[in-house]
Amino acid sequence: MLSFIDCQDMSDLRPDEILTIARHLHVPEIVAVEIGAGLRRTWMGEDLLERLMRTADESNVYKARHSLLP
Repeated sequence: MLSFIDCQDMSDLRPDEILTIARHLHVPEIVAVEIGAGLRRTWMGEDLLERLMRTADESNVYKARHSLLP
């Protein structure tokens, strides 16, 4: 039986990419690994994953800036 770590290692995804996919799609992390591995197989999927990560980063910056406001 494969563990989560085995699946993560085979997917070539970074942990932050897995978490971003899981949070964005509201799925468990193991499902996000499978989705991300599928995205890695095509150039369109790579582009989508890159845009998803960029959007997540921008969202985190926005939240951080606005949480500091009084």
